[in-house]
Amino acid sequence: MALQAADHTYNTIGTREDLSDLIANIAPTDCPFTKMLRKDKADATYTEWQMDSLAAPASNAQLEGDVAPSAVFSATTRVGGYTQIFAKTASVSGTVQATNKAGRGKDELAYQLTKKTKELKRDIEWALINNDVQNAGNATTARQTRGLAGWIDSNYDIGAGATMPAYSTNTARTAAGNRALTESLLKNVIQQVYAAGGDPDVIMTNPKQRQVISGFSSSNTRFQDVADKTLVSTISIYESDFGTLKIVANRFQDLTSGSTTYTANQGTVYVMETGRLASAYLRNFQTKDLAVTGDYEAKEILAELALKVDANSAHGSIRDLTQ
Repeated sequence: MALQAADHTYNTIGTREDLSDLIANIAPTDCPFTKMLRKDKADATYTEWQMDSLAAPASNAQLEGDVAPSAVFSATTRVGGYTQIFAKTASVSGTVQATNKAGRGKDELAYQLTKKTKELKRDIEWALINNDVQNAGNATTARQTRGLAGWIDSNYDIGAGATMPAYSTNTARTAAGNRALTESLLKNVIQQVYAAGGDPDVIMTNPKQRQVISGFSSSNTRFQDVADKTLVSTISIYESDFGTLKIVANRFQDLTSGSTTYTANQGTVYVMETGRLASAYLRNFQTKDLAVTGDYEAKEILAELALKVDANSAHGSIRDLTQ
């Protein structure tokens, strides 16, 4: 049967394009570690604080009518951290800014600034967790703050052949071994933190270790809800012998810098007393107009801060876990 003479889209000239205003971007922007930190103020590029401790409990029996025991002086420990400058720049040409674009109207610069702000927060989250050492910096080297990974040098369980960092000498840890996370390892580190005087309230893991914890047989609650036919197979709260801890998954923990890949055999679980952690800001988030030397607009977003760990023995870590 012969086709009727009809116009087809294949031949039509002048059909308007159909471009949605929706711009899909599923890159994660939640930053759970920085969100849980107390916010402090820094007044210099090197911000300091003090740690102290009490003498260990000992037998204490005095003679009746005796002179007062000799005083024993114990000095505080003075520690500190360098602030790190985090920055992103957005720049668009005058032509791009003038055109009508899908999903953000004419203001391309505002759209790019929103993206760069989210990226900046992700960079801060990564640094405050993963940086092993700090750097004072100089005219050619940027300052770097020490992250949680470099502050915790006690209350730990590590792989065979691995070493822990030493914040007092600014020494990075050495990773080694390859073992699976077990509930016994977690219990061990929680007990160490408690014995050292900490009151841990959060367990922070990467997504892989988060799933392992949900599979712990002695603590996992897995049941069928007949009403809505839902199978529950996760642990959000871990009831330890030394208190209740919230379990937080962090997508940026253990990521290789500049990558979405988790470092092989270097999975980490942190046990933290969050009230002993803070972000010390020398400069809060700010946006600056950059000098214009041509047909474009440019802005810089920056923040300057350090991770402040009030008492490093209030936290613990399990390292060198299979990823």
